[in-house]
Amino acid sequence: MEIIYECTGIYGMIVYVSAVMATRVNVLSRLIGIWVGLPVLWIMNLVRLITIYWITFEHPPLFNFIHTYFWQLFLIIVVILLYYGWYYYVAHQKN
Repeated sequence: MEIIYECTGIYGMIVYVSAVMATRVNVLSRLIGIWVGLPVLWIMNLVRLITIYWITFEHPPLFNFIHTYFWQLFLIIVVILLYYGWYYYVAHQKN
């Protein structure tokens, strides 16, 4: 199995960190968001890689769909929901 740079999940992490850093909140809240968010994204990408590896051997015809469509969309949704969850938590902590 060869993992190319684009498949390491780094782009999702960059988008998430950029969104957190662009939010107008205090530095501690940003650091907490990054500290919690990056491991979640790393674990999700690890699950993605393991599933793609498994699919390659068990169901080869599904590889292109799972790799190109399902996991790409799923990771985009995870980044959005992770950011939204962090922002919701930070916004309600001020009140």
